[in-house]
Amino acid sequence: NKALEIYNGTESTIDLSNYRIKIIHNGDFEGEYYTFPAGATIAGNDVFIIGNDGAVSDILSVTDDSVAWDSGSVVSFNGDDARLLEKTVDGGTTWDSTDVIGNSIGGDPGAGWDVAGVTNATKDHTLVRKNSVSQGNTDWSASAGTTTENSEWIVYEDGTYNYLGFHNLNSANDILSFVLEAQTGDAIINSDEHKVTIEVGYGTDVTSLEPTITVSLGAQVSPTGAQNFTDSVVYVVTAEDGTAQDWSAFVTVAPVSTEANILTFVLAEQTGDAVINTTDTTVSIEVAEGTDVTALSPTITVSYGAQVTSTVPQDFTNPVIYTVVAEDGITTKEWTATVTIQEISTVSIYDIQYTTDASGDSPYLGQIIRTSGIITGIATDGFFIQDSVGVWNGVYVFNKYDSVSPAPVVGDSIALTAQVDEYYNLTELKNTSYTVEASGVTLPLPAVITATDMTEGIEGVLIKFENYTCVDVDFDGHSNSLYVKEGVTDTLMVHDMMYSDINPVLNNEYTITGIGNYDWNNFKVEPRDSNDFEILIIVNNPPTIENVVISPTAPTPNDTVCVVADFNDDVAVTAKHFYYGLDADSVNIELTLEAVGFSGNTFRAVIPVQNAGVTVYFRIEASDVDSTVTYTGSYNVITGIDDINMNNISIYPNPVNDILHLDNLNNVQNITISNIIGQKVKTIENINSEKIRINTSDLDRGVYIISITDKLRNVHSSKLLKK
Repeated sequence: NKALEIYNGTESTIDLSNYRIKIIHNGDFEGEYYTFPAGATIAGNDVFIIGNDGAVSDILSVTDDSVAWDSGSVVSFNGDDARLLEKTVDGGTTWDSTDVIGNSIGGDPGAGWDVAGVTNATKDHTLVRKNSVSQGNTDWSASAGTTTENSEWIVYEDGTYNYLGFHNLNSANDILSFVLEAQTGDAIINSDEHKVTIEVGYGTDVTSLEPTITVSLGAQVSPTGAQNFTDSVVYVVTAEDGTAQDWSAFVTVAPVSTEANILTFVLAEQTGDAVINTTDTTVSIEVAEGTDVTALSPTITVSYGAQVTSTVPQDFTNPVIYTVVAEDGITTKEWTATVTIQEISTVSIYDIQYTTDASGDSPYLGQIIRTSGIITGIATDGFFIQDSVGVWNGVYVFNKYDSVSPAPVVGDSIALTAQVDEYYNLTELKNTSYTVEASGVTLPLPAVITATDMTEGIEGVLIKFENYTCVDVDFDGHSNSLYVKEGVTDTLMVHDMMYSDINPVLNNEYTITGIGNYDWNNFKVEPRDSNDFEILIIVNNPPTIENVVISPTAPTPNDTVCVVADFNDDVAVTAKHFYYGLDADSVNIELTLEAVGFSGNTFRAVIPVQNAGVTVYFRIEASDVDSTVTYTGSYNVITGIDDINMNNISIYPNPVNDILHLDNLNNVQNITISNIIGQKVKTIENINSEKIRINTSDLDRGVYIISITDKLRNVHSSKLLKK
């Protein structure tokens, strides 16, 4: 249930094609971008809402753009993910921040940022900008504040949705509910005619009735207190912005009732709502396993004015008869109430997990079950159990809210009762209670498999991968490292759910043990500690020159050009140099590289102003104790020719399964996809469309590089993961 709201504090309609949102995950400044739908605008003093397409109706009913939930989504945030609203005034060549949520350059805050004195307020809360705030603030510390007084934000509980859809003062002036103690049913509220109609029971004195009225957020209602409803009463609802609306309330008195129905039947021990059959006059209800049914005290509500016989504790070993006498004192009905005791199936983990259904859903989805297993690994909000070796024999237990059971310990054999659930296609057990049957039990041996075997059956199972080489230390900025093995087509993904100090090294070879997991649409293995991450071969990798950015991308004769790059090495970069020139064969003018940012690995050089029409070539060198690597690039100095705006290009989905979408391809010449050793596997040339689709279903699973070249020969490259 995620949403992000943008507000236009001006009187004029704003074209959102000049805006974008930078998506920053886990405090990593190098993010992705959300671009607004084509033609999107915000009217003056109005809002634009982006919502997760799987959110509740309270969010989707006011959403302007619903987007899919994935790791790169603008609404995929969980506390430590910043968002920057950026604006361009030159067609996308440069972008300036206008507002921010979260510290975009301060690194990962942990669980979340503090706001208005609330710890981790950006996690599991709703943040609402104060009405007094009418423009953005790029200083997050000042915006977040330290108290309720100096913060620009009000922090509400998670699940507070009623502030979506407006900013500043609310103009709504509706009556939302109207309740009288003597009513026979819910009030009928007609918002078009601004009329409330309600019926009260026979014999009610309508000359002094005091309703309980709820109105729109921030609105006030008058009069208050008891009123004479012999005739209609006019209520004035005044909105937060001062707009008033008259509402007429009519109260009618019901004739003496002949209804003798049971309306609700509640037991403290019930597992679900009672089934009330008014035709057969029966009540059926289930209570939890182990309940003593010989002395149960139901809470029964009946028709208005009616009475029910004995409400003392009853023995429900057999059905119990209740007699309901209507308000008229004549009409009666006999109701038969039957209580059954919940039957919980005892099943193996294999029974819970094994399925041939394409959805991967457990055959016990939604059911309460009893099972047992050995705790094999512990995560922040749960743990894994397994009852035997091999696939289908493990499962994740979500116990974040279990305050009764003992703390989990690896090696404990437990018996538990839980509900089977599918959490974003991961089969898990929730609503748990368990007891420890033995401690220090030997864990099941891990099953030795390959990345090709990473399918539904590995969830929750101890697994082992031998002789895998690291090809990417963090594919997506979410601590997902990638590994390949000679002779195995598929790529292995390793995550840090339980062991955060993995720290893989590119090209090193490992044997990796862990527990199978499904997270963010990918199967992956979760090592538990350093013993699960065994180094077999250490490779002294050459230094790397990465994330090279040229700004501006299409300079004019008036522009200096800033080239920024990240320098990294397994140990240390011992020397770094930057050269440029106007001849590809004579790039020998050296410039100073100066450090930027907070990482200590990012440096920049500034190339002086050059004449229109020339091509500027540059070379970057990085050395360690053993080797030197070189990065070369070039750009053209233009005289007004349209240039590709790489930041506006949309590439999705990533990871991709079959069809890859590329949008906003203005002035793009060609596109190539290469594998990790540089071999081109797909080439699309002479592009003359703003949108293309590439079928990747014939590509093997793994990491690729997609390169986009514009008509001025500038090249933009990014990683692509094929599922």
